[in-house]
Amino acid sequence: MKKDFLFDGTYEGLLSVLYYIVNRKEQINKIAITYLYQENFIVEKEYVDTDIRNSKKVYYLLKRKLSNDSIKNSYYAFLSEDDGIYTKIYSYYMQGLKYGKKLDLFLTNEDVYEIQKVSKKVSNEIHRYLGILRFKELENDYLYAKIKPDNNILTVLAKHFKSRLPQYNWIIHDENRKIAVIYNKAEWIISEFDLEFNYKIPKEEYHYQNLWKQYFNNVSIKSRENKKLQKKYIPTRYWKHLVEFF
Repeated sequence: MKKDFLFDGTYEGLLSVLYYIVNRKEQINKIAITYLYQENFIVEKEYVDTDIRNSKKVYYLLKRKLSNDSIKNSYYAFLSEDDGIYTKIYSYYMQGLKYGKKLDLFLTNEDVYEIQKVSKKVSNEIHRYLGILRFKELENDYLYAKIKPDNNILTVLAKHFKSRLPQYNWIIHDENRKIAVIYNKAEWIISEFDLEFNYKIPKEEYHYQNLWKQYFNNVSIKSRENKKLQKKYIPTRYWKHLVEFF
């Protein structure tokens, strides 16, 4: 009998579900996050606790069987939080155990195509934010950036900026999800974060912002201004978090 399997929304939780399903030879209808699950009285449901030990077993198995690109594609698809994506990732992994490192060559396979498509969407947003994310200096010796991404990409941004800015304390705040990654010059964590976070900006920061605006205006060539092209590469929904646009 097919079941709906529920988990806590973490990647480790999803891998724990996969371990549970495969080892118990369960029939799957859908995999969903508990707090987003819509009750279905026709299909039986079961909640699977996150088990780090089991999730590591699944992860290392996938690392042996699949290519690095396949692992990355599936993780980026996970970050999309798209409806039904967790069930598709399960199907993708099952195909991976069959085809191995050649999995992503089977572009006519529906599971492969869907995961690659979603992964590319997430990858594009990550790449965009790596280029346009702007930090402000706060009075408490922290750098602060506010973003509003479509996808849950804080973990990827955290790894990047830990490498790029290891000597600073910083916060990247996801307004959509009311969470933030907080780094203290040593390690980072992701935590719930108040959307109405009150912060104080020193006068020097306003000075630097004005200098950046002046630079942006001075280097732009008015006669070659192309608003349509600008909006293509930096959609207007990102502008409110960019110093040069406000």
